Amino acid sequence: MKNQLKIVILLFIMNLPNFMKAQSVADSVEMKAGYAYDVYYSLKNGIVDTFYRSNWDIAFGIGRRTGSILINEGKGIELYLYKGGDINDWETADTVGIKTWPKLFNADSSWEWGAFNQNVAPGDDFDQGWGIYNMISHNVEGDSIYFIKLGAADYRKIIIVEENGFTNDYTIKFSNVDGSNEHQDVAYSDGLSRNFIYYSLNTKDTIDREPVKSSWDLLFTKYAELTQGNYIVTGALQNIGCQVAEYHQQGLDQETYNEFSSLEFQSNISEIGYDWKFYDMGQGKWTISDTSVYFVKNLAGDIYKLYFTGFSGSSTGKAYFKKELIEPASVHKIQANLNFSIYPIPAADQITFLYTGSNEKQSLMISDISGKQIASYNLNHSNGTLLTQQIDLSKLNPGLYFASICNGTYSITKKFIKTK
Repeated sequence: MKNQLKIVILLFIMNLPNFMKAQSVADSVEMKAGYAYDVYYSLKNGIVDTFYRSNWDIAFGIGRRTGSILINEGKGIELYLYKGGDINDWETADTVGIKTWPKLFNADSSWEWGAFNQNVAPGDDFDQGWGIYNMISHNVEGDSIYFIKLGAADYRKIIIVEENGFTNDYTIKFSNVDGSNEHQDVAYSDGLSRNFIYYSLNTKDTIDREPVKSSWDLLFTKYAELTQGNYIVTGALQNIGCQVAEYHQQGLDQETYNEFSSLEFQSNISEIGYDWKFYDMGQGKWTISDTSVYFVKNLAGDIYKLYFTGFSGSSTGKAYFKKELIEPASVHKIQANLNFSIYPIPAADQITFLYTGSNEKQSLMISDISGKQIASYNLNHSNGTLLTQQIDLSKLNPGLYFASICNGTYSITKKFIKTK
């Protein structure tokens, strides 16, 4: 009876993080009719803020080395590099032959490469596409002319004059195609609290439209997807510093599948992307993929599971999903201290455990395949020290066994094989 009780307690300790987890929570975001709004979303706190998408044309990256400059593809903005791009042609540059010029897109894998960054010189680490980094002033100095299409026949000529390397302010100059209505302005940064500064060429204003970067995980928006013909799609992009791992399998039970430990987390901002849904032409409605779940590691280090359950299309732009906190950052920090290695595997007479000491009391338990505990050891707890513990296997029968290191609250378990 005592052994059975010990096994129950051991199994409870080993699975305590699972018992502590919240259940799946249903939630949704609404981008409104025609997907007219961007929605910034926190997996912990829900919707952070919603902004009308069409009130900006260009976004300037702040706080990063690349000087990333985006265009508002979701609004229909297009960007072309003037033939040769030489900034000295500013007075004479026009749109003659524009259909043969390179059309530039924002990268759909990184916030670091906007459309303005796409014409970098290969192998030149100082080239930002639109300008060159000056090692003396630490500013990026513009060297290229672009034409930006704001509407059906509404083109503007534009150069990025400079990015101030200390303040992250951007100086820009733009005019009509014929050079009239020339305007030079500065898009001022507010420090490093946000990822981008937004600017409208029509109103000549800097637009405050992004929440503090530490407050959100996902952005539901429209963007250009670059692998299937540069189509504009609607989906979810992740914040800088967030990582996503996708698990895909036919017949997947999305509600119960939580095994993320073997998956590789990606920084690709469109890892969730748009293809969790597709339009069924036969039924005339949107259908949700039931073969994928996404594990999102946010800026705090918490890991959430996310999967989609519905999508309304352009009528309301509403996406439905379920989310669940799988592992708080505090858990994997504690569990990291419990991690250990076993060698050799397989072993005949003796195995060695290599582990890190802790201020907390730690114990090592050996169980057979039925869950029966067959041995336990108190471990040395010299904090932060790499330690070893030898275990005699000579009296064990050949077979599969489990070793668990516990600190009274959390447990890490690994298997080993005893031979002959």
